[in-house]
Amino acid sequence: FRFNIADLLNFHLVPVSVPAFLLVSCYFVASNLPDWPRLRHRLWRLSLLVIFWTFMLSIWTNGYGGLLKIVPESPLDLLVTILSANGEYYYFFVSLMLCLLVTFAFARLSTFWNWVALIASLALMFFLPQIAMSNSQTILIAYWNPLNFLAYPFAAILIYRYHDRLIANGRSLILSALGLLAAGALFAWYEWTHYVQGAFLVEGPAFPLLMRVSLVFLGAVIILLALWPWRAAPAFIRFMSKYSLALFVLHAFFRPIVLQNTPTLGLPDALM
Repeated sequence: FRFNIADLLNFHLVPVSVPAFLLVSCYFVASNLPDWPRLRHRLWRLSLLVIFWTFMLSIWTNGYGGLLKIVPESPLDLLVTILSANGEYYYFFVSLMLCLLVTFAFARLSTFWNWVALIASLALMFFLPQIAMSNSQTILIAYWNPLNFLAYPFAAILIYRYHDRLIANGRSLILSALGLLAAGALFAWYEWTHYVQGAFLVEGPAFPLLMRVSLVFLGAVIILLALWPWRAAPAFIRFMSKYSLALFVLHAFFRPIVLQNTPTLGLPDALM
């Protein structure tokens, strides 16, 4: 198998949008630590988003009969239905809620314990694909599994606490970003040489989509660049800050229509 530009786009630049958003959200919780009533209100709003848009998308896709498919047949089905938002894109909100809770809890602990938690969670992310390959338990690396995002709350807390050192000046920012990119590239090399397995085809491509350490480092680079005090945010950033939520919840409704009428961006045959 040979890594190419399509792989860089489909498995690094596109998927990193989810980790980057989670990092930003957790960073804001760490930097403006809310009290429990405020956080509870935020979690309630996210819960309403998950429930409303999951039901609406199910009806849009399968009619009212789609609502019957939401009814779980076992406790495990119930857990999967909740965590995956019934297999829809809105699993992101469920994982976001869990990440915010972890951030809320660990932001009150010392930096030492956050380093311990980050290292432990990165180790788990590193070994879970290998465990999934050995016993074919691909649910461990499913795109909706919250374990994909376990490291991001701790990374966000540490980025906040080392913020002044990391972006003290342009040189510090560049060195920090290059160091994180180098670490991410090293892990990406390992992932592409060890994780391309047919066992993962159950979840889609023959490669873990989000259960990858390299995405943590790439997401951290994006956050560092975003935290740099730019004179003015680019127009694209200003647009996305206003309309990103609407684009996210609505794109799921129109994506099938687009895919039916235009050729899909090609993934390598070896991965499909």
